[in-house]
Amino acid sequence: MNWDSEERFVNAFVVAGIKIFDTTRLDSTIIRELKTGYGRPDVVLIQYDSKLLNSRNLCSPLSQLGTYAISFLSSRPWIRPDKLGVFLNVSKSKLTTLIKELEKHNFIMHNNNLIKSRPKSEIMGVKRVLTFEAKLHNWKEAVNQAERHLWFTNESYVLMPYPSEKLVNIISSECSRRGLGLCFFDPVIGNRIIVKPLKKGLINTLYIWSINDKWI
Repeated sequence: MNWDSEERFVNAFVVAGIKIFDTTRLDSTIIRELKTGYGRPDVVLIQYDSKLLNSRNLCSPLSQLGTYAISFLSSRPWIRPDKLGVFLNVSKSKLTTLIKELEKHNFIMHNNNLIKSRPKSEIMGVKRVLTFEAKLHNWKEAVNQAERHLWFTNESYVLMPYPSEKLVNIISSECSRRGLGLCFFDPVIGNRIIVKPLKKGLINTLYIWSINDKWI
């Protein structure tokens, strides 16, 4: 099928093509042109545990400092609170306020004089983030742009209409080399996932915690 604009192609994919990626029982949302601070994916599919997030919504959103703190703690073992204060470069009084905030959200546990984040399964409502970088012809630019999104998700796809067989091999080889997924879409033929991303799952970044706390 010949497309007269990239926008029409992306619109058709969102309506009919993205369904094959949304196969879990989780709730999901689709965001177009999401500003991430480093790149802007054409389409982002976020899958999340609505029950967990709804229970969290009873609390006010985390402060920016709180988001930094839980991002740090979620990948650490038991630590003394003062280590968190040193990492964030905050005063003792501000650290005390911050820990109270994390306690209010039920994000941390205490063990004598140590603190630790609760397991991610209990506090991270966002379970999966897939990005799609679409181009009608310029596959090299699509690959470069899709690679930028690997800083916050492991599942970044190049999305294109079906090209010639010769290009299929070239594009799939480049996507495989860079750890990207590759999907061809046509509303009549349907989707064809040529290459799956090298890895799955979320990457522990401040941005993912921001999505978890504010976007859904």
